[in-house]
Amino acid sequence: MKRLMIALSTLCIFALPAQAARIEFRGSFHITSASPACVDDGYPIGYFFTFRYNPRNVGDNGPSTRLSILDPNLMENYTLQSGSLIGTTFRLVDAAGIARGFFTFPAHMRITSQVPATPTLTTVSVTLNGNIQQFDSDPNCQIGFTATGYARVK
Repeated sequence: MKRLMIALSTLCIFALPAQAARIEFRGSFHITSASPACVDDGYPIGYFFTFRYNPRNVGDNGPSTRLSILDPNLMENYTLQSGSLIGTTFRLVDAAGIARGFFTFPAHMRITSQVPATPTLTTVSVTLNGNIQQFDSDPNCQIGFTATGYARVK
């Protein structure tokens, strides 16, 4: 009986489909530059959020790049469905937030540097620098940011 259970357990383990892991980096997101409109909205230089970052094409993350920021008063997500945010060109992203209610808005974003340049399933941490135009749905609010996160593999 014991051998039968071991054999069945082994068979079940090998019958499971192989799954790539989803990787996400979590850490701190700091505003490093802010237009006057951002300061008026309550987001001065030095303001920080916690963040979650899912780089594209790592494990089973797929082609989208997702960056979410969170604090007790605001949660926002910036998603580029495909392509890369890395470089000097601003890209139109799908942006959504929750504050006094759920809202969506157009925003432009870029990641001017990412270290390491190409994260993998074994990457321990990532550091990003970049910019967001139309931050927090304000067309006059533009921020610069730096973010550092540590890997969480699911």
